[in-house]
Amino acid sequence: MGDKNEKAYRDIASKLEEMGIQRTCVQCQKKSKKLRQQYKRIVDHNSTSGAERQTFWLFDLMDAVLNTHHETYQQLLHKAKVKWAVALYVIDSGRRIIS
Repeated sequence: MGDKNEKAYRDIASKLEEMGIQRTCVQCQKKSKKLRQQYKRIVDHNSTSGAERQTFWLFDLMDAVLNTHHETYQQLLHKAKVKWAVALYVIDSGRRIIS
């Protein structure tokens, strides 16, 4: 994979496996990238003057995580990367989880 966050994606895949969901770290990385791209498209659209506001059902959660100061984001990611990433992945896969 060669991604600087490879360990995080391995951790996510491991947590998913504990939940009975078989995914590779590459699949987790691709899902994360797809969700970030969708989030960015909506942020870019909503920043256009006169554009009708768009959203998707994970937007508020992703905005809370991604729209923060870099140091704060890195600290948050370090502490909660597996929990929120697994939650995003599971939720986006249509499964219900209890936190």
